[in-house]
Amino acid sequence: MKRMIFFSLVTLSLANAAWAAVATETKWSPPLGRNAVNGCPSANDATGERPKPNFAQITVGAHKIAIEAELDDKDEIIFPPALLGRSAEPWVVKALQDENAEFHSHINKYRSQIGDLDRQLRLVAIDIKYGQEKQRLVEGHIASLQKELDNNGLATNEPSLAKDRLNLAERIVDYSLMRSDLDLQIAKSRDHSELIENRLAEIRRQHRAELLAELHATEARLQTLAESASAKIVPSAASARRKDCRRSHRQNVYRAGFASALRS
Repeated sequence: MKRMIFFSLVTLSLANAAWAAVATETKWSPPLGRNAVNGCPSANDATGERPKPNFAQITVGAHKIAIEAELDDKDEIIFPPALLGRSAEPWVVKALQDENAEFHSHINKYRSQIGDLDRQLRLVAIDIKYGQEKQRLVEGHIASLQKELDNNGLATNEPSLAKDRLNLAERIVDYSLMRSDLDLQIAKSRDHSELIENRLAEIRRQHRAELLAELHATEARLQTLAESASAKIVPSAASARRKDCRRSHRQNVYRAGFASALRS
């Protein structure tokens, strides 16, 4: 029992001596910009590293660049050097490749839709032009037959020519009906052309509106990610150095305290 009490008193005296050594350790001055107690880098040390954008920021940022490229009707996405310079990071490369593939798929689908309507519009324009050419020919025939009929009527009133005048009149009626059919066909083609043009304008308007809405949503998402990243405490190289330095300082102080207590 006496032995246990003796060892307890020794341990207590050593601990008191260690704390006394800590309390009297005031002669050492830390370097400028270091913590005044332990000499470790302070939290405001300029050596702190700013964290790189995370996966979500990279992917959302790349999507924003793709939307802007599509709004400008570009054929390729031009990523900034800050992203292209991180080619050693596989996940960054994959994110850019995925966004590039999605960009081309989207613009190809949109341009294919526009191209189909453009081809229909050109075909309708050809139909209108062909109908107008036929219309001019028919009108020329009508004018020629009408002139011939008028000349025959003025030349003589003989009954033998009545049949010829009747044939001329019937041909004029036939050509007139053909002209009416052509007028109707051309009018329908023009209406069809107007519908296609309106459809093209609507698709372009809707496409741009959707891109702008997606761009605004993406910008808001980026802002949220940036605020979230700034609110989090991200361990940096400087913070790791500060932890190691404080741990080492505590160990040195305890060693010095116990060594001083043993010497005494």
